[in-house]
Amino acid sequence: MLRGPGIEVPDAFRGHTAIAAVRASTSMRAYMTADTAELSKWRGTFDVVSVGQVLHVWDWSGQAAAAQTLVSLAKAKPGSMIIGHQMGSSVPGERPFPSPKQLVHFRHDERTVREFWDEVGERTGSEWEVTTSRFSSEAFKQNKDHWAVKSDPGELFMIAFCATRL
Repeated sequence: MLRGPGIEVPDAFRGHTAIAAVRASTSMRAYMTADTAELSKWRGTFDVVSVGQVLHVWDWSGQAAAAQTLVSLAKAKPGSMIIGHQMGSSVPGERPFPSPKQLVHFRHDERTVREFWDEVGERTGSEWEVTTSRFSSEAFKQNKDHWAVKSDPGELFMIAFCATRL
């Protein structure tokens, strides 16, 4: 069953319990990194946690804080997964994120995604096997004047990841 705040979809993921990703917004930053009653009721209940286009809105430390929340939502058993995709770069690192608060965000490549999940594992006392794959974004190819493209010294792509708990 796919469950989440306001979501009930039976038999998604072949009967496994999963959570749908929360839409990226300013309030989501607080939601993903706070210990709230809303999140507490979901702790340790999901086989699969899916988070698409969310983590890249933070810098490394913000992503790690959010990932710790994701780990807490997953069942503490081998085979639980956290899956997602986000903007990546062939030159990983922090980039400006246009906003009134002048934020920065971290763009990963395959190596830094694995390093990131190693760090999250250390922070949470868990261990993760991580696989990644790049896929193309036509939006990046077609819009060379977009802020994301102009602010990156490397090639932009989408990077999918699957972190499986060992």
